[in-house]
Amino acid sequence: MQPESTTTNLSTYNLLVLIDNLKTKLKDYEPPSEGVLKKLGEYDMIEHVYNSNAIEGNSLTLEEIALVIEGHTINQKPLRHHLEADSLSKAYLYCELLIKNNTSITENEIKNIHSLVLNHDPINRGEYRKYDVRIGNSVYIPPISEQVPSLMKNLIFEYMAFKLHPIEKIAIFHANFESIHPFIDGNGRTGRLIIDIQLAQNGYPKSKIKFIERTEYYECIETYEINNNSELIIKLIANHVLQELQSQLLMLQKRNNLNSQ
Repeated sequence: MQPESTTTNLSTYNLLVLIDNLKTKLKDYEPPSEGVLKKLGEYDMIEHVYNSNAIEGNSLTLEEIALVIEGHTINQKPLRHHLEADSLSKAYLYCELLIKNNTSITENEIKNIHSLVLNHDPINRGEYRKYDVRIGNSVYIPPISEQVPSLMKNLIFEYMAFKLHPIEKIAIFHANFESIHPFIDGNGRTGRLIIDIQLAQNGYPKSKIKFIERTEYYECIETYEINNNSELIIKLIANHVLQELQSQLLMLQKRNNLNSQ
């Protein structure tokens, strides 16, 4: 049996129904061994650090990221890019602990994550911005710095209070987080780590937003910022979750077939 193919043509509702059906179907299979899960986790970290940093302009390749995490230096690559990779890998491991302990996402934890993401910037890490900012070439202007603390408190409250499908809540949280732009730097990297924590704590695989989707990803967030339309960012994250569920199901089906031969 093959898993259903990924489709972007489904309505948001039907997409979420399909995801939850696949999530339930996975429970029929014995999970991979601890050794396999460890190897998959190590690769997931390298892949996340590469893609999330590359979205922000880091020049290290996937292979170079793996070497930097092991402590190597890549010739002719900026020191800052090495430091960003090291910082994000440490933040990723911290988030794995939050997932394992089912730790709630609070303002304090968001600042802890950001402090690790921006570990190479001792002045700004873990601190809300104190200046007004612009986001690249976007026509959207984030809130003034004085509004950030109250907006962040409200963001956490709404995530806990709203009665929506978990993936909808997670996507809207992310779009709002990026719209608030609470930190002077590291907002995207911090926000994408939070997506994965929230997905995992709700029983879904990580989203794995890729560098090659950078333009689409930014367009989804800007559509929310300018038009208050969350459908694109919800479908982007939902389709990533669907792809991961399909991959997991296919892997488990292949293993079962081999064991039954």
